[in-house]
Amino acid sequence: MVEKIKIAIAEDHPLMRKAIKDIVLQTSHLKIIFDVSNGSELLIEIGKNKLQPDIILIDYFMPVLNGLETTKHIKALYPNIKVLIFSHLDEKNAIKNLFYFGINGFLSKKERFFPLETAITEILETGYFLNNFYKKSI
Repeated sequence: MVEKIKIAIAEDHPLMRKAIKDIVLQTSHLKIIFDVSNGSELLIEIGKNKLQPDIILIDYFMPVLNGLETTKHIKALYPNIKVLIFSHLDEKNAIKNLFYFGINGFLSKKERFFPLETAITEILETGYFLNNFYKKSI
C-alpha cells in the first residue's frame, strides 16, 4: 500500500481554505493532516503534531504571520518540509524572491485553472514547481 502524501494548509479565508480542502480530498493519494488560518497557528500545529506534513500549502497574505515569514521559520526548523505558496501576488520579482527564501512552488489565485495536484506531484518528484507564470518572469 502506498502511503498518502501528508498535506497541511494555512489559509485565512475560510471559503478558500474549504475550496483547497475539497480539491485535496478529491485526490486519493493526498491526505490533509491539519488546516489553520495563519502562519503562527501552522507553526504551533507542526510542533505539536507527531505526523509532520510532506508539503504545506501557504497563503502569502495572512494575518499574524504571513506566508514569507512562515516559510522562513519552516525552512529553519523543518528543512525537509516542502512549501507551496498560493496568492494573488503578481509582482514577478517578489515571486522570484520567494524561491530565494526556500519555497518549492508558487500558484496564483488569479489563474482560472488551479493545478494543485500537478504542483504537489512535481514538487515531491523534482523539488520545485515552476509554473508558466514563473517561467515567463525569468
